[in-house]
Amino acid sequence: MDPVVLITVDCLRSDHLGCYGYDRDTSPNIDNFPDSAMVYENAYANCPGTRWAFQSLHTGVPTIQIDGLGIPAEIEPLASRFKEPGYHTGGFAVNGFVSREYGYDTGFDTFYSVADTVSKTDRWVKDLGKWVNETLDNEFVRDRILFPVYNHLWSSDGDDESQFTPDHSDVDTVDHARRFVTQHRDEAYFLWVHLMDAH
Repeated sequence: MDPVVLITVDCLRSDHLGCYGYDRDTSPNIDNFPDSAMVYENAYANCPGTRWAFQSLHTGVPTIQIDGLGIPAEIEPLASRFKEPGYHTGGFAVNGFVSREYGYDTGFDTFYSVADTVSKTDRWVKDLGKWVNETLDNEFVRDRILFPVYNHLWSSDGDDESQFTPDHSDVDTVDHARRFVTQHRDEAYFLWVHLMDAH
């Protein structure tokens, strides 16, 4: 069995890729694909937005037929279908909408997600805020305490207070995926890598 690699890129526009006629040199590696791969002139998403489009991408079920967000427990996702015949499965997706919390780790032997990039301090602060919100369930506390603290922490991550600058980049995601490939180099594997920096 040959390895299968699925690469998805959040918010990547075809009209900004050289292989689709864009005149700036934004995508030299992608532009080499047409030499040895099929290039589609038209592509359609079942709906806009990561949280809905990826439901269908991973289940083959139209989003309109899925109740809620994420991968429902009763639907066998793509990774599970590869795992059944013996593929090693690895998923590397640092996006909160395609995380363990939404069931996207189902069927993956190795799954690297947004929770794996959060420091222990950040996770503690987030968990504390979640606990306070759920325990008190109070609009005043939410509006006057939790949201201001959250906004302060968010804006203090970068020099520009209006921009959130994550500590994690696509280079980090790809490095983790490369380790998975090295580990399973001589075996059949299904690898999904979701990139976020274009967003």
